[in-house]
Amino acid sequence: MASTTHSSHFSKLSISSFCSTLTVMLALLLAPALRAQTDAPSMRPFSRLGIDVNVGTLGIGAEVATPLATRFNLRGSGNFFHYSTSTNQSGLTYVATLDMQSAQASLDWFPFGGSFHLSPGIMLYNGTKPVWSIQVPTNTSYSLNNVDYYSDPSDPLSGSFKVTFPTMGPQFTIGFGNMIPRKNSKHFSFPFELGFVYFGTGTTSSNFSGSACTAPNGVNCLPISSYPGFQTNLAAEDAKIETYVKDARFYPILRMGLSYKF
Repeated sequence: MASTTHSSHFSKLSISSFCSTLTVMLALLLAPALRAQTDAPSMRPFSRLGIDVNVGTLGIGAEVATPLATRFNLRGSGNFFHYSTSTNQSGLTYVATLDMQSAQASLDWFPFGGSFHLSPGIMLYNGTKPVWSIQVPTNTSYSLNNVDYYSDPSDPLSGSFKVTFPTMGPQFTIGFGNMIPRKNSKHFSFPFELGFVYFGTGTTSSNFSGSACTAPNGVNCLPISSYPGFQTNLAAEDAKIETYVKDARFYPILRMGLSYKF
């Protein structure tokens, strides 16, 4: 009888030890998953907000992002840039000005759940406007379509060429960095992306004023509106510029920044 009681007690002790060991092993195995689950925020749409400041080929920018699902973010961007320079060549003064303003919307897809993302999007507003201005001093020649015109001493020549692009266009980028890190403990990230936006074919317009002469010192001068062939040669010059503008239909996007998640 004593032997039976001892055997029963030993069996209960073994089962208890086994259950305890199994519980410890399961706890060790499940701990990382439980910690990840505790650390992962809710991915309800618009449940988080991230802001970003960046710099790139579209200028200086700021972005706002919010999650749509576990692997999708919705992102809005705005950029601006202004640059102007002048130079003197053969007595002529050239001033080049570049104004860039844009607004974009992108869908960030994280196919592997990490920081790598594919981002189709659209440029909602494109305010890119390159302008070239020319000041022609008196008695100085200026060539249009290989024809020389001299600036009238009493009514000097001046003009400008401007390129206008369509205001909307599709874009696509790839990159690394998530403006809405999926860990509660992580707030900062360093997004980087590259791709392109399709500007579309730009159009060139010109605006000239003043009077042109056939020789220096005011010889045979007429206002350009009535000077024979001047407008025709100006249109030919516009067409030459447009051949270069066609190469700018696909504009490269390269952007890097610093973001913070709220």
